Amino acid sequence: DNVIDLCEMKYTKEPFYITADYEENLQNKRSRFVEETGTDKAVHLVMISASGVASNSYAGELQKVITLDDLFAEYREV
Repeated sequence: DNVIDLCEMKYTKEPFYITADYEENLQNKRSRFVEETGTDKAVHLVMISASGVASNSYAGELQKVITLDDLFAEYREV
């Protein structure tokens, strides 16, 4: 699908709060990844966080948020 998901993982008891500095750090990681790999594919930022991500203007830079509930949903359905 010509998309690379660049995942960041955080464990917090509360939803993870992305600050301006942290959002800049994520953008730098994406840029560095593209630079180092030379990929021409789309690179999406994905956050894997136990309690999700707090909603704010910086959280909008993430293409997807995956929580513990998402990871273990299959086991709960059985």
